[in-house]
Amino acid sequence: MMWERIEARFHDLTPRLLATLMHPNSKIASHVRELEVSDSSSSSKLEDNLRLVLAAIPRDRIRTFECCCQLSTLTLQHLLQSQRKIEVLEVLTHFTTLGQPGSSRFDSGEHHTWMNSSLRDVKSIELWIATRSSSEERIFERLNSISENHPRIDNLDLYSMSDRGKKLISLCGILHHAKNIPLFSKLTSLRLFELRLGKRGDRAISKSLDLSILSCLRISSCDNITAFIESLSSYYTSGIGELTDLYIILPYQLEEPENSVKAIESLLKVCPKLEDLQLDLSRHGFVAKECILAHCQTLECLMLGTGKSKICSHFTVTEMTAILRACIHLKYLAVNMPACDLGTITELGTGFHPKEEFADMLVCVGSHHTSRIC
Repeated sequence: MMWERIEARFHDLTPRLLATLMHPNSKIASHVRELEVSDSSSSSKLEDNLRLVLAAIPRDRIRTFECCCQLSTLTLQHLLQSQRKIEVLEVLTHFTTLGQPGSSRFDSGEHHTWMNSSLRDVKSIELWIATRSSSEERIFERLNSISENHPRIDNLDLYSMSDRGKKLISLCGILHHAKNIPLFSKLTSLRLFELRLGKRGDRAISKSLDLSILSCLRISSCDNITAFIESLSSYYTSGIGELTDLYIILPYQLEEPENSVKAIESLLKVCPKLEDLQLDLSRHGFVAKECILAHCQTLECLMLGTGKSKICSHFTVTEMTAILRACIHLKYLAVNMPACDLGTITELGTGFHPKEEFADMLVCVGSHHTSRIC
């Protein structure tokens, strides 16, 4: 239905646009179920305009609230005073930042308790970890509180607030404080961004997070991943788990790159059969062909790349042929192609004709029944 989703830069809303959004005769506000604030930076004007629009939306109407910039706790409370049926919450505030010291009277434990009670229906949440300003135990206490107070969460996104190279706290170190049952019992999607994941000897991740029904795992630009990946392999070796989608993007600078790639290969050999596999290992290489073939009966989407690195890493024509013949359900394919010469920059592509390995790879990929090739 029209107006169910509104995406806008609230700082730039003119008085006329605001009046249109809020006017009862327009009936726009009465239809809104998803609201996205697409501003890249915070401002008092943004928050003032947002509160005006929120006041015009009927009570308990919004199901999804997304914001690309940081909001004050006061504005978040303004949202929750009238919208208590939110299922998806993606916003950077003090409430969604784990381990950050309070900055106002609205960041107290009492207010957090009230906000917890206002978000009983939340299923998807985005959390930020302040890895430099707090202890692992304090961060875990907030994470555990969210797990206990929001039992319906099935999608969890964790981000680091620290600059790369300054992550003094690891995710495994935080989760080590879980003493009883694993957190987030209904977790089906876990996405980790720019975190330091752990070190050897850390507690097994499966003892801290409930992975029993996890179907989607995304690890993006994280460091110290080896022990974390090895822990996942140990868990899946037992034959349990429902993982179907795996995405791993490695940063250009990575500690123990060789061990990280080996750990990823080991995981691919023991984890449940995947439908969607996307790997970008940057300059650190490719996984072996056998790791892909382990999922040949189920794989529908395969994307393998090396990011913005200048290395020429790709499967040989023989390897690619074996993969495509085995992956009978493959629908989407994005892989590195062999290098080719397109000519001088002033005559780029003029008279170009594929030849040698590049031409052979084109024939190999083109002859496959894949519905979409990138």
